Amino acid sequence: MARQIEFFYDYLSPFSYLADTQLPAIVRRTGAEIVYRPILLGAIMKATGNSGPIPIQGKAGYNVTDFQRWAKRYGVPARFSPHFPFNTIRVMRAAIAAQIHGRFPAFHSAAFRAIWEQGEDLSKEEALRRLLNEAEIDPALIRERRHQEPAAHQRRRGRQPRRVRSADLFFRWRNVVGKRSAGFRGRSSHAAGLTPVPSSHYL
Repeated sequence: MARQIEFFYDYLSPFSYLADTQLPAIVRRTGAEIVYRPILLGAIMKATGNSGPIPIQGKAGYNVTDFQRWAKRYGVPARFSPHFPFNTIRVMRAAIAAQIHGRFPAFHSAAFRAIWEQGEDLSKEEALRRLLNEAEIDPALIRERRHQEPAAHQRRRGRQPRRVRSADLFFRWRNVVGKRSAGFRGRSSHAAGLTPVPSSHYL
């Protein structure tokens, strides 16, 4: 049985984008299969009492610097989104619709490039609709996906909260792309997809 790498990601995360650029090389080197797991990073942070980088003094600017350093190291195009942070619930639902209907590779690559290379705001309906059309995905499929999520909506209303379990901690940046760079003095331990990933917040 082929080895698998479960890639928990949100298009919101710049480090998910960087990790995604390295996955093809990992596949070639190891023969592993990548299993893509869309998540809602904001919901995970809320459930675990974490905060994004914007409200933390010094962290917001370093987040951009760190992103640019790793992009340069990997030799990949990168432009920190001028819209960060932004709402990704619809684009993540679109990713699942793309998986179900066999359009995922085209959509996934285009979504990451649109956000972290071209600076587009996919929380805007017009931008997302354009991306869906290019990937030949019917926007109605996203609305259909929304109607299939009653449990998720119940949890948002505070019903039947699920415990965040340590067994659901999966994806750390350095575990997938290799050891941290000794050349990056003060390098922080950013996660790519990120830590922790409670199953209650898989889309």
